[in-house]
Amino acid sequence: MKIRILAILAALAICSCTTDGFDLNTVTPPDFRGVAGKICDSNGNPIEHIKVTISIDGMEDISAYTSSEGIFIISIDIPDLKTNQVNLMIEDIDGEDFGGKFTTIKDTVQIDKDSQRDGLRLSLDYQMTLATA
Repeated sequence: MKIRILAILAALAICSCTTDGFDLNTVTPPDFRGVAGKICDSNGNPIEHIKVTISIDGMEDISAYTSSEGIFIISIDIPDLKTNQVNLMIEDIDGEDFGGKFTTIKDTVQIDKDSQRDGLRLSLDYQMTLATA
């Protein structure tokens, strides 16, 4: 059984993004294993060129950059991967280009063990805020 985990995280600098119906199934094949999502600004506009890095115990860090639609896709081709968390770093590495300098987000997403039967398939949506000073 393929299980999709939808994690929408809320905090001062992190909140659910207006994704206009972002659906993992429309940007990845049915057998996709990994992490994908959409990064928006505080107005719900997608942000291009944001670096998303995931860390999972026992693996090297993997990074991807958002497209002009704010979408990132990180494949993890390990069908029997068992993990209880994914560490994320979402950072604006190009400064003022593409909408301004955004604050870096560091987060840990907890994964339900029962959701690991078919490998990791995680969909995330984040909203980044502009850095002040």
